[in-house]
Amino acid sequence: MDVSVAVGALGKGASAGTDIELKADMYSHSRARGVFAGVSLYGAVLTPNSEGIKAYYGKSLLPGDTLFSNVRKPESAVNFSRTLKAITSQEN
Repeated sequence: MDVSVAVGALGKGASAGTDIELKADMYSHSRARGVFAGVSLYGAVLTPNSEGIKAYYGKSLLPGDTLFSNVRKPESAVNFSRTLKAITSQEN
């Protein structure tokens, strides 16, 4: 989570942004006189995709099981790991 705070007696500000698909242009400009204060909170949440895990591994698992236990990897994961190792070993 990112948090920013602004407090002061005189200020100006400008910002630009877009949406996740990079299709929307958003601009803002502000100018303040007198006393002002602002707080901005940004954050993200990661949640497990239980249906995706079940589809990939063929059975229901907890997210931690896929990382820390001896779950048999699907053949596609084995091939992917093998390819990454081959590519990274060529770079060294």
